[in-house]
Amino acid sequence: MATFDVSLVTPDGPVFEGEVEMLVVPGEAGEIGVLARHAPLVAMLKAGSTRIYRDRAQGRLDACAR
Repeated sequence: MATFDVSLVTPDGPVFEGEVEMLVVPGEAGEIGVLARHAPLVAMLKAGSTRIYRDRAQGRLDACAR
């Protein structure tokens, strides 16, 4: 599976930096899943959990930030 670089930063500072297969963020109209080579997107986000998957084949959630 293709990967892409992610830098997850909160007001308190960096939380995660690395290559991921999938990123899921809370959008205003529901969750938004982002994969490598995702089309450009502008969306309103809301407070909530951001999930990072580095190896989806293993079904493993690697990081979660609120």
